[in-house]
Amino acid sequence: MFTTRKMSIKLFAFWLFAFSIQVFAFNQTEINPVAPTTQSETAVEKAPEAVADFKQQSQETQLSITTANAWLQPFSASYNLLQKGKKRGSATRILQKLPNNQWQLSISTEAKIFLFKDKREEQSLFEITADQLKPLHYQYHVKNSFSKKQTEEYYDWEKKQLKGHNDNFSWDVPLKSPIADPLNYQILIRKKLIEGQKTGTIEIPVSGKGEVRTRVFKILGEEQLSILGKKISTLILSRKVEDRTTLFWMAPQYQYIPVKIYQEENGEEQATLELQEIHTIAKNP
Repeated sequence: MFTTRKMSIKLFAFWLFAFSIQVFAFNQTEINPVAPTTQSETAVEKAPEAVADFKQQSQETQLSITTANAWLQPFSASYNLLQKGKKRGSATRILQKLPNNQWQLSISTEAKIFLFKDKREEQSLFEITADQLKPLHYQYHVKNSFSKKQTEEYYDWEKKQLKGHNDNFSWDVPLKSPIADPLNYQILIRKKLIEGQKTGTIEIPVSGKGEVRTRVFKILGEEQLSILGKKISTLILSRKVEDRTTLFWMAPQYQYIPVKIYQEENGEEQATLELQEIHTIAKNP
């Protein structure tokens, strides 16, 4: 049993790192950026309904995209979670346009190894003003066979305050721009790639537990990848933190939505995500 637990925890360390590419889920309820939300159903439970709603609303959403944020388009993407070629779970991420130039990115994972079960739900509410991204509310929930954890952050741009809490402590610090939350920084990486950056590094200041730290991603080059039964051109990004390395294959055909993610630690594979289905408003040529 100890060996099983050790292997399971090692696998799910993937979701605590870097892109946090969790899966399946989207909560239709709009988040209040100044007060905690309650949910009667988990995002995982609502996932099939959410994906269906996304497909129905996608054409309507296209009409509301303005020139200022034309680089940002709604999408839904489903993934398989693999370890050494074996499926361990599944994943979905959904980006939806809300009223008042607000957007919501929702990601969650659901996976199982032997007796170990793990669900992670992450959601970011943010607004786009003059082509700038401003986080409003971030929440992250973990429920597995051993524990439950949650983190929330609130961004008050009028008072210039960043407040947050997790299971252990809370924080209240000055809010400064530019800043991204622990999830929507992924949108900013895609923005830089869409705008033409193909070499060098991408650096994004990200909030977390009352601190702001810069996450650095190195662009390694291009590669053809077999995804969805066809060859897709991708741009590979890498992030290294101590003994962990994570690789991201970003597809220009799908506005640089990641189609594959691979993480290893000390040269050993931890987990791999592979795209299984994607729905977007429009595809780049």
